Amino acid sequence: MKRKIIFWISGTIVALAGVILSRLLAPQLSGVFNKITLVCGYLLALAGIIVLAYACRPANLKPD
Repeated sequence: MKRKIIFWISGTIVALAGVILSRLLAPQLSGVFNKITLVCGYLLALAGIIVLAYACRPANLKPD
């Protein structure tokens, strides 16, 4: 159970960091830096969602 809590917290932090990067920081930049920051933010948000999905998967069931 503790392992899943770590995935929940880390996935949320990574996803929020990606959103902050793409929505708050990227508009402040111009040119190529704007595009790079925007893409990195999107990728971080996607990575956070993937970590959260990994935390939601069911526990391994042993066959009878």
